[in-house]
Amino acid sequence: MSANKEEEKLAMLWNTGRVGTLTPWSQCKVWALAEAWKIVKPNTVHGRNTWIKDLVEVVTEDKRKKTHPTEQAIGRLLAKMESDPEWFPGKHYGSKPGAKAQIPNSNKAVIARSAMALKKTGMEPTYSNVLARNPNAALNPRTEEPISQNTMSRIFKERCYDEDPEDTWGHLPRSSGQPLTAGEISKRLTFGNLMKDKHTAEWFFRHVIWTDICCDLQPLSQKKAKLQTMARKGGSGWQSKKCRGKSYNARGDKGHLKIKQSKESRRVYWMPVLTRGKLHIELLGSSFPGDKVDAMPEFVEKLKKAVCLRFPSKSNRPNIVFVDRGEGFYKSTGKITDEFASALRRHGLKAFHGKDAESQPGRSGDLWLHETTVSWIRERMKRSQPLEPWTESEEDLGKRLKAAAGYCNANFDVEGLCREFPERMRSLVEKTKGDRLSK
Repeated sequence: MSANKEEEKLAMLWNTGRVGTLTPWSQCKVWALAEAWKIVKPNTVHGRNTWIKDLVEVVTEDKRKKTHPTEQAIGRLLAKMESDPEWFPGKHYGSKPGAKAQIPNSNKAVIARSAMALKKTGMEPTYSNVLARNPNAALNPRTEEPISQNTMSRIFKERCYDEDPEDTWGHLPRSSGQPLTAGEISKRLTFGNLMKDKHTAEWFFRHVIWTDICCDLQPLSQKKAKLQTMARKGGSGWQSKKCRGKSYNARGDKGHLKIKQSKESRRVYWMPVLTRGKLHIELLGSSFPGDKVDAMPEFVEKLKKAVCLRFPSKSNRPNIVFVDRGEGFYKSTGKITDEFASALRRHGLKAFHGKDAESQPGRSGDLWLHETTVSWIRERMKRSQPLEPWTESEEDLGKRLKAAAGYCNANFDVEGLCREFPERMRSLVEKTKGDRLSK
């Protein structure tokens, strides 16, 4: 073989691969980008996989179509590289490519039968509901953790159906979400420009406490739990294509998810406290007034106690509070409420925006660090839902919330998150031009 043909063959090998995979050349780019990340953002991995996946593409049947790998795929590839000093693109490890099954087929069959039976009773086969009914069958023997939501989704798609076994479930759309308006995007862009260079990442880490008032609506009866589950049928749901018009596939009444207390439901309030690389959950309880001005003295008092417990030395405490523009915190004009301002002064704390948060945009949960932790908490809470949620006490809900926070501290880059705000602001300005940040 001539030198030219050898070069052509080598070039082809570097730039070809199976559909849905990264070429050897792209795999090397992943390694190089990960090394660059270590230089630019040492001692943190939060956001790394998201950044890398957008810079590489997987092989597609249509070469004109660009498709990026998932964050999970990037994470698995980097883990393989880091654990094997002799790694090279295309290396096999004694088995066929692809992830090993997390659970045996017999367990998959149990999960599928349970999901279909659940739906026939009028309950939505959500990840939490099916997991609560099959804790043993849904256990990954390798990790001793429940299988992931993606794995359960694959079981639904492969094995579950409404009426015809050939017409298996798909997570099919019901409706589309509402986009940001041009005015909202403009205000977000203005805010990003104002904030992107205002303080350093280290300043945010040292001084800012991110918090909010959150609420869970606990069902107090089996009927209410069922209605809530049906109401959570959102834009998509598990159903067969030919049965989309059936009543049992219709949405439930969203009114059953509204945060209003009744004889069949109970509002339980709690607050996330994110500061200095750690997430804490403070249970506020069902008697808490909610996001109202008369709740501010109790809210700030509990916030201060949580901060003092973690930072006994007054000289070392963070003292700047970042919240959204909720009714209890700020008026519609953006001016701070008298009650919130007074409570902060009494406890030696300061509002991030001072007396006026008019510049802070609404509908911007993707920008606030505490909202990220709330999404972590809610995702983790799906994995611990009791079999009969209507029997759970307020105190037990609090224990589950605190356990979820403990898991986040142990398994997520909470420290990196506490330094991330300036980077989010730069992305808001330079990448999305005020639109939503990509996840």
